[in-house]
Amino acid sequence: MNPFDAAHPTPEAKAAGQVCDRCGSRIAGLCQPLDAAALDEISSEANQMVLPAHSAVFREGDPAGRVFTLIDGVAKLTRLLPDGKQQVVGFRFAGDVIGYTTLKSYPFDAELLTDSRLCRLDRPQLEGLLHRYPMLERRMLDLCVQELTATQEQLVTVGRRSAEARVAAFLLSLVDASRRRGQPPRCSRCR
Repeated sequence: MNPFDAAHPTPEAKAAGQVCDRCGSRIAGLCQPLDAAALDEISSEANQMVLPAHSAVFREGDPAGRVFTLIDGVAKLTRLLPDGKQQVVGFRFAGDVIGYTTLKSYPFDAELLTDSRLCRLDRPQLEGLLHRYPMLERRMLDLCVQELTATQEQLVTVGRRSAEARVAAFLLSLVDASRRRGQPPRCSRCR
């Protein structure tokens, strides 16, 4: 059973405007360019959920009918390789979109690493919002281009760097993700 079929909306979902104001997507994600009226419409169509750490948002091969935004929390994206090993393909943080694909099924697993709050839209709902709000459609394109750039950087990291350099690149990407969201680094050496 998909955990989202059993998940319950948070108490904050009833005061969606408050959740939207504190959402990572408002700071660095899909909803960044939207005004209050657009946020109200999106929050009325979306389902906001709380899930514990280690919950699956979706599994590789599940029908790709929903798109998620992390309100807060961290998720890990993985693929199962033919030899049975799991390959980490990325991490997602507050404000990031998860599961947006043109494929009929999700190409990877998305698992929460922390207790998390998510905003869920069915794919047809998102498509309707993208058509009604050109600035939202433009923002989605910008996020997709950023994702492509990050993926290209990851390919270089995996293919050409030593293990130590890969770890360093990963840590720097965590610092960069925090900075994009307006969060100060948690260590004095990261500033």
